[in-house]
Amino acid sequence: MSIGGIVYYPQATASTWQAEWRNNATGATLEALVDWGDALLSKTYTASSIVRIETALKQDATIPGVTDTMSAFKMALLSGQGITESQGTDKSIYASATRNIYAINARLKIEKIATGGGADIVIFDKAVWQGFGASEEGGGGGGGSGGGAPTSSAYTAELNVGGSLVYGYNFRIGQVTGTDKTGQYRITFSLDPEATVGTEKVPNHVKMINKLDAGATLDPGGLSTSVIITVN
Repeated sequence: MSIGGIVYYPQATASTWQAEWRNNATGATLEALVDWGDALLSKTYTASSIVRIETALKQDATIPGVTDTMSAFKMALLSGQGITESQGTDKSIYASATRNIYAINARLKIEKIATGGGADIVIFDKAVWQGFGASEEGGGGGGGSGGGAPTSSAYTAELNVGGSLVYGYNFRIGQVTGTDKTGQYRITFSLDPEATVGTEKVPNHVKMINKLDAGATLDPGGLSTSVIITVN
């Protein structure tokens, strides 16, 4: 397909155009920037809203010692829209100064903040590793207590259209039970000290050292960050 005189190639069955990747073979601690999805804190919510929660872990030259780049490929929308869209590449490679970090230890926790001195209510609490290799319907593990989203929903990482690796979850406020749907919710992204995948124990090697969102808080230890949203 030609767009603006440039020939783009749809992805074949075997992907040959995805960006370069590296594993952390040495097991060294990776310092990371944490970035919450832009829309999360800019929208207003009601009791029937679906809250799209996205978080990304990144590295760039603002982190001491990160001086190299990684190969990336120019992408373009070839056709369609939404679920019918087709993305492709013209096979042009460029040096990307930003790289994404995949951590199977990533966890999402959603709490309804109590009023009047009561205890906060856990709505959702799951890590990527708990649903690893399972479908969203069969994610299993780490269900909420006191009501909330369906306990079978998994927490996952995915590549978005822009090519960024994000940890994503759709929080359906209308499915919250056992408490008033309106009020404040604390949304926490954290890193488990250890993940269990089959019989393997996977220690965490990521530390968040800076947040890219003014509305977020970052734990001094670099293992958790949180935002608060209000539902009217």
